[in-house]
Amino acid sequence: MIEPPHPDTCKRMFGYSIYRNKNVQMCLLIRNMNMTYGVDFRRAQAHCSIFGGRIGIFDTKEKLEILQRQTRCLWVNFIGDDSGYTWGTKQGFIQVYNEAKHSHLFFGGQPFIKMTESDLNAGPRCGIYSNRFRLLTTESCYSERTESSYKSCFIHEVCEKSLYTRDDL
Repeated sequence: MIEPPHPDTCKRMFGYSIYRNKNVQMCLLIRNMNMTYGVDFRRAQAHCSIFGGRIGIFDTKEKLEILQRQTRCLWVNFIGDDSGYTWGTKQGFIQVYNEAKHSHLFFGGQPFIKMTESDLNAGPRCGIYSNRFRLLTTESCYSERTESSYKSCFIHEVCEKSLYTRDDL
């Protein structure tokens, strides 16, 4: 097993900081996207890549609790993301979150909203950490609902340097 890099080196990278909770450590960059709605997930993905990371994955309660300490509006993961991180199932993409394993992390108990029972993908929906519900949730990326729900705050993207992510501390 390869030992992860020393946590102090995370702090030397542009804007990244170490966040810890219980047995979990994550190296995260939280950037203001200067938008209140209509977030372009490709733009967020590109920003994370530019800064040497990926869009953050919060697939355990301990990782989610790191977000629960934040008071910002956070877009953490996106459907249709070319890097393969998605809320739902979509051919050619890796499924990060699923109902059986992760329902306790999501408002309403579902990682994504199906249009029909046989629907394999969740449509143009974006993943959000909702500081109102203190859970992960989904919103249509370009809907009126997103605009009205989050117009009072600027949305932040969360990038993760996965080399530093540990859950065995």
